[in-house]
Amino acid sequence: MNNQTSSLSKLVLLCSILAFIPSAFAQVKAPEMLAETWVMTPKAGAGAELEKALKKHTAHRNKLEDPRDWQVFSQVLGNDLGSILVRSSGFTWADMDSYEAWSRDKNPQKHFNEYVDPAVSNYGHYLFTMDIANSHWPEGTEYNFVGVTTYVVKAGHYAAMKKDLKLMSDAAKSPDWPYNWLWYESVSDGDLSLAVPFNNYADMAPAEQTFREFLTKTMESKEKADELIGSWMSHFESTQYMVYRHRKDLMN
Repeated sequence: MNNQTSSLSKLVLLCSILAFIPSAFAQVKAPEMLAETWVMTPKAGAGAELEKALKKHTAHRNKLEDPRDWQVFSQVLGNDLGSILVRSSGFTWADMDSYEAWSRDKNPQKHFNEYVDPAVSNYGHYLFTMDIANSHWPEGTEYNFVGVTTYVVKAGHYAAMKKDLKLMSDAAKSPDWPYNWLWYESVSDGDLSLAVPFNNYADMAPAEQTFREFLTKTMESKEKADELIGSWMSHFESTQYMVYRHRKDLMN
């Protein structure tokens, strides 16, 4: 009888452990993915010089087998026309340390200081966390422009904003909404940004079906769609829209 009781107790304990394991694994979060952007403003009259030097430096980094995939952009709509953005994404906080180690070993900065820096008047350096779960940017997405809307979130609205963002993003993942997008947040000030890729200027024209109309159809209620969009817009102090050209010609 004691052996049977002991065996039953062991079985109950084993079942309890097995039942707990999925819950334990569910608590393990995927590592936070980052994007890093350098903004370079050329000296007066040195725009062409900067582009030429940057292309030369990109070739140098390729020879060094830079572990990061850097993409180059120039602003064509906004308040910093002529600026050059160099951006890499899809790495973790730990990868920041390994990349610094690579940079110390290969010292690409020496080449940059010699060829690129003389054409630059000032720099900006930014880190962003990427909201992959609420984005739709398939690997291999081709584009020539990126439209970026930046939202300044009101104090105390962050949690509610994230809730509405998920509701809208979940709806937009329907096959009936044929666009790609990426959400990301600034590490330094918490501003939210939405990036949308375009092939050309014609793609930037208003869609035949607005997102409000699409949301109305998806939610099967104009009132619910209007309420969600109204709630979404109430979370921000201001918004700003900019367009960047993907400078593939400077990346080879």
